[in-house]
Amino acid sequence: MEARLVAAASVFLAIAGLLSGCLESNPQPMPQTDTGANESPYGDAASLGLCEVDESLIYISSPDEASEAIVVGDSGAALDAEEVYVQKDENRGEEAEAGSFSVADDGSFLLMLADVTGNSVDLVFVFADGQEVPVSMAVPQSAAKGSDADAQAPWVYPGTESSEDPAGERPEDYNAMAGGADSSITAIAIEGGKVEVKGTQFSVTPLSVVVAVNASNDEKALANASNVGSFSTTLPGAAGDAIMVFAVNPADHSKATDTVSLVAQ
Repeated sequence: MEARLVAAASVFLAIAGLLSGCLESNPQPMPQTDTGANESPYGDAASLGLCEVDESLIYISSPDEASEAIVVGDSGAALDAEEVYVQKDENRGEEAEAGSFSVADDGSFLLMLADVTGNSVDLVFVFADGQEVPVSMAVPQSAAKGSDADAQAPWVYPGTESSEDPAGERPEDYNAMAGGADSSITAIAIEGGKVEVKGTQFSVTPLSVVVAVNASNDEKALANASNVGSFSTTLPGAAGDAIMVFAVNPADHSKATDTVSLVAQ
């Protein structure tokens, strides 16, 4: 009996030690019964303490004219990670200067990158136990216009004053639903230290994921556009803050717009 107790205690301590940190990247399968109780909202990786990154929750804008891009991780994207940095690439040395960025307790993060000129950005997530998990994200390219338009590429149309189209023309020519006489995106300071970012019908691609970033305080918020291309979201901020908005194809994150810049009123 004593031998059995010692063996059982050894097994318990081994399992406890395994679950206290991140599991190895290729753990051996363990028999388990799924009762459906106490499910993690972020899936099995979170419930087992895996050092994993959910790429489906990461969104990157197409680089703008200054080759600047924004990378946003939604809640649950990198649970238990402490920071994220851009992997140095000898062929894209400029990215090595980006430094590291903190990851929030809910696994969300925000990176504002300069000189993004390659086809991918290689991120490395650092976890509490020191394990590093690399993730390579495709950099969306600027959508073609006219007859070369990509049907899967989203669009953003903030109004007649600032069209995403580099020619400054209304986008109806390359997407019949884009924009409209009254289409607009606004950022308005409201009570409670918040800024409401709102888009009217067909201001963005219907059903796209809309990412709003407050560049003045590094806050972020995401919204799902309606089936008529309208959206609304709020994030911490005040009048005068610099707000940037971009849209992403939810089925293919390599299809995204560059950012539209607004000033909160």
